[in-house]
Amino acid sequence: MQPFIRILGETTNRSPEVGDVVPWRLSTHVVTPEGLTRSLVRQVEIDDERGERVFAAPPLIIGPRPPDLERFDRQGQAMDCEYEPVLELDRLDRGSYMVRARLETDDGDVVAESCLPIRPEPPPRLQSRIRLAWAPSEDPFERLYTGGIVRAGDIDGDGRVEIVHAVGARHVCVYRLDGEVVWRYDDPDGAIIYNTAPFRVHDIDGDGCAEIFCCRGPFGDLKLAMLDGATGDVRRDIPFPLMAETEVAARPHLETLKQDPKSEQGWAGMWQTGYTVRFAFDPESGTRFGLYGAKIIVSDFRGRGLRDLLVQVGDQNCTSLVALDEHLDELWRHRVDDGYGGHTPAAADLDGDGRDEIAVGTRLLDHDGTLLWRKPFDQFAAPWEDDHIDQAHAGPFGPDGAPVIVYSCRVCVDPATGETRWIEPTWHGQEAHVARMLPGDAYQAVFSEREYRHSGHLCHGTWFDCRDAEGRPLWSYRHAALHMHRMLDWNGDGLYEASFGLDLQRRPVRPNLGIFDGEGQLTCVLPRYGFGADVDGDGFDELVSWTQWPDVADTIEIYGMDRAAMERGRAVPASLNPFSYNEPD
Repeated sequence: MQPFIRILGETTNRSPEVGDVVPWRLSTHVVTPEGLTRSLVRQVEIDDERGERVFAAPPLIIGPRPPDLERFDRQGQAMDCEYEPVLELDRLDRGSYMVRARLETDDGDVVAESCLPIRPEPPPRLQSRIRLAWAPSEDPFERLYTGGIVRAGDIDGDGRVEIVHAVGARHVCVYRLDGEVVWRYDDPDGAIIYNTAPFRVHDIDGDGCAEIFCCRGPFGDLKLAMLDGATGDVRRDIPFPLMAETEVAARPHLETLKQDPKSEQGWAGMWQTGYTVRFAFDPESGTRFGLYGAKIIVSDFRGRGLRDLLVQVGDQNCTSLVALDEHLDELWRHRVDDGYGGHTPAAADLDGDGRDEIAVGTRLLDHDGTLLWRKPFDQFAAPWEDDHIDQAHAGPFGPDGAPVIVYSCRVCVDPATGETRWIEPTWHGQEAHVARMLPGDAYQAVFSEREYRHSGHLCHGTWFDCRDAEGRPLWSYRHAALHMHRMLDWNGDGLYEASFGLDLQRRPVRPNLGIFDGEGQLTCVLPRYGFGADVDGDGFDELVSWTQWPDVADTIEIYGMDRAAMERGRAVPASLNPFSYNEPD
């Protein structure tokens, strides 16, 4: 595999104080999967939107080096990214630019090249830092899965947003934006659950105060609880849906894995039950196993507004769906047993009857759980894809704003028939989002795929691309990080931007989160991952950032646009996608 060169943004202030601006710079990343036996020369030029050269970096010698594959961690999930600085962004006037980088031999032959459009906005500012009231486990393996999940919502109806942090069934804590703890709950015996732990903050009864839905208790007695957001009091809890049945089905396969953690029969049995193989610890044998994954999705199954919940039990492939009302009483259930269930279904009113349908895997369910259609897997995926469909998303993406379903495997489907509108095969689709990113009425869709899967390692990373309603590519960015792809209205202009990690790593200790506008221009870089939410009510989305990996999970940080440097204010209200109510995990 030949060397390649990436262009990215890199933040330069890794330890900001609250109120500090966090500048960023352009850098390159030379990747040599099979090593480099001779020196190469890095060249970088920047042209403005008129095509005039405004900057040329001095040639940089890239010397011989060992294969990058040897620098992967033992899980094969990350490589230590070392970047070559190019230019501090404060040296460029505001405007659009094209950055071009290439690797050349001493004779001037081009070995690799890449380009990146940029339109630098004012750098972000750290608005708030919340010190977490949570100490992760000292067990090194368990620490991988106890960074927790963060949500935002107005839990007491005062018109101000609070931040809620949960770690499986062990810990929930509510914070004001200044870091004040409103209340906390701790259970040292509570279940440890991977990052798909069921957790949602939503005002389900319409009284202006958000409730908190989470799990409580140990495995074997796990509960789904609805908490009063303001006090943490349990309004109601129920045995976690299908937990007992799933545990019974999985028990013989767990016993097989206890005897032989590499047993193909044991792993296949776990896969078929949907009892997600993630994490557990058996004290007798000292063997660690995976256990359980579930999600909560806010829905409207009765035409009464967003007063229902969909609980997905099992994280992928074979899953079960349970619909609940606002009292946690069951409405219906449905089993996906064909092996293509995926991680995240979509809830949306796709037929205009005022009630939500559910797109999951290769099937569509009506608001009452009735199967409307199910299609063969090869209609949704390329021949080389033999796995599940990670994510479905619904949005006004069809002709004249008609609702359609898009899947992370880069396919668009007519919800009325299940027939494919268009497909662009992926190696393994990871995420899909629909939002209005460009001026006008049309919506765009962004996709990410694990392009590395066909090469067997992460040197290829993820391919992130944006398409119009006909499936035509608008722009793309290769060699991105895995996961944490989100949509947010960062600059308050009423159009969404896409954010995703720029580092070719799965768990970077020093992450760089890039924000791209609808034209694919890199506009800003932040020093942590997170999701967008207008937490202070100023009309601009902030980035609520944390990490699921406890080595650096001691704080929640909130970053916003440095609006003092903005020359324009908010133009129009945010273009929220009316078909999406749920921030993905």
